[in-house]
Amino acid sequence: MTLGSLLTIIGVILAIYALAKPPQRKSIRLFVPLWVVVGGLSISGVLLIVLEVFAQWDIRSPGWSFGFGIAAFLLPIMVTLCAVVRWHRARLTNKSEPMFKAFLLSCLRDGEYDESVRILTRNRDQFARVLTEDTADLIFDPKFIHALVSARTWLHLELLTDETFLQVLPNVQRAVDRTIREFLAADYSPLRAAALLEEGGDETIGCTDEEMAVIDRTLLNPAWYHRCRAGYPLVIAACERIDSGELDDAYNRPDARFGALQGITSRSKCPVFLAEKTIAHALKAAIKQNSGTTRDTHSDAADLWDIFKTVYKHSVYRPETWDEPFGFGDYPTPFGFLLAEILSDYYFIGEEALRKSTFGARPPPEILAHVIRIWACCVVRFTKDEGHVSPQLRRSAVVRLLEKVLEMKQAEVHVTDDRGNRASWTRAYVDAVKGVVTSTCSSDQRQYVREVIDGMDVAKDHISQNRDWLLQELGLDGSGGAARAR
Repeated sequence: MTLGSLLTIIGVILAIYALAKPPQRKSIRLFVPLWVVVGGLSISGVLLIVLEVFAQWDIRSPGWSFGFGIAAFLLPIMVTLCAVVRWHRARLTNKSEPMFKAFLLSCLRDGEYDESVRILTRNRDQFARVLTEDTADLIFDPKFIHALVSARTWLHLELLTDETFLQVLPNVQRAVDRTIREFLAADYSPLRAAALLEEGGDETIGCTDEEMAVIDRTLLNPAWYHRCRAGYPLVIAACERIDSGELDDAYNRPDARFGALQGITSRSKCPVFLAEKTIAHALKAAIKQNSGTTRDTHSDAADLWDIFKTVYKHSVYRPETWDEPFGFGDYPTPFGFLLAEILSDYYFIGEEALRKSTFGARPPPEILAHVIRIWACCVVRFTKDEGHVSPQLRRSAVVRLLEKVLEMKQAEVHVTDDRGNRASWTRAYVDAVKGVVTSTCSSDQRQYVREVIDGMDVAKDHISQNRDWLLQELGLDGSGGAARAR
């Protein structure tokens, strides 16, 4: 080892540092103390100078010369190895926090996020302890969220489950909003997987155990979902996309692939469908786990109602599209499919709650009252002939709701055990429908509901035996509200 060799090593180190991009240079300075590098190289230089002095003064000391030579040779290697190890570990401390914030800002300025992804993923357990509020909020910049989602890393969603970190985060709702919106728009994310696994739409979709754990702790965890108000960015993002008008043309044309049962369908990347299914699954989870308050249940059901209203407003009924003979069904357009899916979700959410009651879990009927009422609001919206959906879909939606009420009444009559519990569920259904029909329906709408009931299949026992009861409950038997309206 000579002074020339040392100067070559120093030149190589400086060249590597100079060629690095600004974020990379800040990353090196963040984890590699300058004094370690300068000190090690300086000591090596001093030792080489001493050896040169020994040679010039003809001082012969084999032991000292050998020791100094080995030390001068090993020090640059040890310094380099130390620097590489510290940079690779990338462990943040309280002292390095200001430099870490400067590093993040540098990444944003230069549009370079690879190094930030590496550092953020290595320090997920450190953030609550070492970060200030400003830096914690900076981590949830949309560009950082996009970079980590693109790297198939769900760090931001995991951080939002850390109660200690949430205490540091200055605005939890803003962080949730940014994270959920990015997950909704991504080509692949736990949100997309959770929405499609139960619903179909992409046969290639799958979840690792780690991703399922994240989903269970967040999107399917009613306590987290309602505490962080995760439904708000979902409904806002979906309604914004619809109200932008960019979907109007495509979503009002027939699209057999949107509702297909096999392959990769066009709905698998539809943000409106993904948002609606995520909200519906959260509502199902809350009822299934008997978790959350009636206010939470009402909030989730109202989110679906907001999406329903927005889709309905942009849907257009064209006979040549909806009534074509090629077998697309009652809702051939994507907008029609979305409307039908929301109504189906209300139906199956009620079925889930009733099933739990039947098997002894006994969730209170009140937890479902808001869901039934808002389901009825959606159906009543169909009773207005405003040119948004086909007559077939209008009628089938009303029939499905009313048949469910009649089925509940019939089950109450024939059940042998716990008739009081079934009666309370029947009353929850009929009261919700009655409240909407009597308070919001015009005379024409009430007449339409009466005509639908009169046209129902009386060959079915639950219809023939309970139709008069339903007409009386809804005030459509000629002696109540319907007579007054006429």
